[in-house]
Amino acid sequence: MSLRVVVSTNRIFLRQFSDGDAENLFELDGDPEVMRYVVNQQGTLGDYHERIRQYRNQYEEEGGHFGFWAAIEKSSHEFIGWFHLRKTLIEGQAELGYRLKQSKWGKGYASEMAIALVGWAFEEMTVQSVVASALVDNLRSIRVMQKSGMQWVQNYFYQAPDGTRYPAVKYGIQRESFKKDT
Repeated sequence: MSLRVVVSTNRIFLRQFSDGDAENLFELDGDPEVMRYVVNQQGTLGDYHERIRQYRNQYEEEGGHFGFWAAIEKSSHEFIGWFHLRKTLIEGQAELGYRLKQSKWGKGYASEMAIALVGWAFEEMTVQSVVASALVDNLRSIRVMQKSGMQWVQNYFYQAPDGTRYPAVKYGIQRESFKKDT
């Protein structure tokens, strides 16, 4: 099976996940610093195989426009993390998300691909807005949202599956604002 490249920038590209990526995801989520601002805990290797099966089903259901994708560094062909665009409960809205290996932080990869995905959402899809959320202490992630053109929308409390509430922030950009900035 050929793995479709979804979006590409000068330094990284996003491709569909393969069965072999379960180990990559397991390793990524096994880094306590990577998971510092993530409420969900690491699963088993079997859990990651199941996630990839779900991601691949989603590619078919959504025609390849929405989903989770493996982020690959072009120069090394190394798995460096993942990005996603997924539908929200609001019609015409997509949510951007990302997680990168700690060794790739501070290199501009997250901002580079976030900018590319926002552009792709508006240029290739009928999306009217793109949003992203982070815990309020995750300043790096918030900065990525800002660099991608998003503006503050609201502060709120994210409720974890165990009922714990965490202060979070949401940023977003509308199609009209994107057109003005490009």
